[in-house]
Amino acid sequence: MICPRCHKEVQSGNYCSHCGYNLKDEVVCPSCGGVQSRQDGPFCRQCGKRIGKKSRSAIAQIAAVAAALVVLLLAWKIAAELRGGKTPSTAETMAPVITPDTLPQQEIQEVETFLPETISQPEQTIPVQSTADPGPRRPIAVDGGNRHTAILYSDGTVVTIGDDTYAQRSTSGWRDIVQISTFADHTVGLRADGAVVAAGSNVYGQCEVSDWTDIVAVAAGSWHTVGVKSDGTVVAVGANQSGQCDVGQWKDVRAVAANNTSTFALTQDGRVLTCGTFQNSALENWSDIVSLSVSTNHVVGVHSDGTVSAVGGNAHGQCDNLAKWLDTRMVAVGEGYTAGLREKGTVWVHGIDDCNQHAAMHWSNVIAIGTGKEHIIGIKEDGTLVAVGTDDSGQCDVYNLNQMLEQ
Repeated sequence: MICPRCHKEVQSGNYCSHCGYNLKDEVVCPSCGGVQSRQDGPFCRQCGKRIGKKSRSAIAQIAAVAAALVVLLLAWKIAAELRGGKTPSTAETMAPVITPDTLPQQEIQEVETFLPETISQPEQTIPVQSTADPGPRRPIAVDGGNRHTAILYSDGTVVTIGDDTYAQRSTSGWRDIVQISTFADHTVGLRADGAVVAAGSNVYGQCEVSDWTDIVAVAAGSWHTVGVKSDGTVVAVGANQSGQCDVGQWKDVRAVAANNTSTFALTQDGRVLTCGTFQNSALENWSDIVSLSVSTNHVVGVHSDGTVSAVGGNAHGQCDNLAKWLDTRMVAVGEGYTAGLREKGTVWVHGIDDCNQHAAMHWSNVIAIGTGKEHIIGIKEDGTLVAVGTDDSGQCDVYNLNQMLEQ
């Protein structure tokens, strides 16, 4: 199934694992079979045919009322003649028949303007409030920083566990969040209305995002924050000593990633752009990339066919043999290791294992993963969270969150 909101493939469940969209809130076009959100309006976005019922125009409604009055009058007249009584004259009894010709023009205009203009203009839509059951609250995305973990739930709220030295866990008041990103000691959230919120370390102004609007994707670096606008341009705030915020010339960007001193962008045609200290000519040859994940010294990309490419530091084998990975749904990288989620719900891990990161390879039925500096977090099909790696600040303490899942 393709998610009507983000247009990415969804394998199972009632919620999109990419953006959290409620898949129950959809409608099928009877003409072409296209699937779209009920909130997209009464016209099919593929063939333009109306999905719902048409509203009758004001003139048609007036004509119907007039016809009904005529029928009632004739029936009454016939009944009176059958009884043998006197039939009052038409002038005495029949109310004027209301037709478009007899109704004052001003009244016709007032009736017509009462109806929404969208009835006769397919390019506009009438919002339809969904009555579908939103389903139980479930985690749909995870990401980690140095020693904290952020979890995005299907109701648009964010729960953060682990270290709170820099107030990076101050996310309890966030609402309507559709994407999260963490790196080092700050957390960033993208709201459904295109606004951005941030919490945590703000030494270089990396959390000064309150004036951003019309944003469709975000990424947190160590000391800077990056956002993609709906027109494909990119904005950035925070430290720029290495040129990591020099993104003003980028265009046609759909996603971004960041580390301590660099920024990476994924273009609409699947290419990768970079600025900052991380420069590798191999990135120029990458094509058809659908997602990226970066650490402080290596970059990993997933191609549309499920294969994987990696460049950068390889001291711990974090880039070894990744070309052999097949059917990869997404990747997440940490300090010296790479984790990949396969289509069948299992996880591969290559690289350092000093904090037991490789234990994630025992997981099954996983629908999403995220990584911090030395830990890996996963979401299973039933909504439970799993985590391995360093837990010195409680960044892997997901037991209580699992206990609070709605059954």
